[in-house]
Amino acid sequence: MNALSDAEILALRYSLWHSPHVAAMWHSPGGHVIVVVVVVVVVVVVVVVVVVVVVVVVVVVVVVAVVVVLLLVVMMLSLF
Repeated sequence: MNALSDAEILALRYSLWHSPHVAAMWHSPGGHVIVVVVVVVVVVVVVVVVVVVVVVVVVVVVVVAVVVVLLLVVMMLSLF
């Protein structure tokens, strides 16, 4: 469930890309490189954050599963 509609997201992307700051950077000497580097850095940071979150979630799920299995084993052993 997005807080913004698709039209609002497209408008935001358009306004960011066509902002005077981005346009000035893009048309300055070496501006293409600056914009591309910024985009690449942002994408890499987002990917790293997503990977870290996924790894943390997997580790938590594995730890919880091991604890549950150990508790079940202890309960089964206590029955005998």
